[in-house]
Amino acid sequence: MIDKNKAVANMDGITVGNGKFMRPECSASIPVSQYGKSGRYVGDAVLRDMLYSKASGFNMFSLTRAMKDDGWMLSGDNTIGLALTKGEKKMAFDIHISNF
Repeated sequence: MIDKNKAVANMDGITVGNGKFMRPECSASIPVSQYGKSGRYVGDAVLRDMLYSKASGFNMFSLTRAMKDDGWMLSGDNTIGLALTKGEKKMAFDIHISNF
């Protein structure tokens, strides 16, 4: 983690996809490597202002924030998944993670 910020202590918390409530311990920027569905390396990125919670095994990514604040465009459907594009850059969200 880089740019770790404990200022989220006053935050009420978030409700995640399975309906459970989590309170984040901090926010931070997290350097990540992106891999495609086949395991092929795609590139590196930094996820900014991520909320961290020990209770979560996933990085929660806000599509709305990426579109509104950073100018990414959303596309996709129920067969190929979702994709964000910005110029020549593309982030695919096409790996199904079951919450059951």
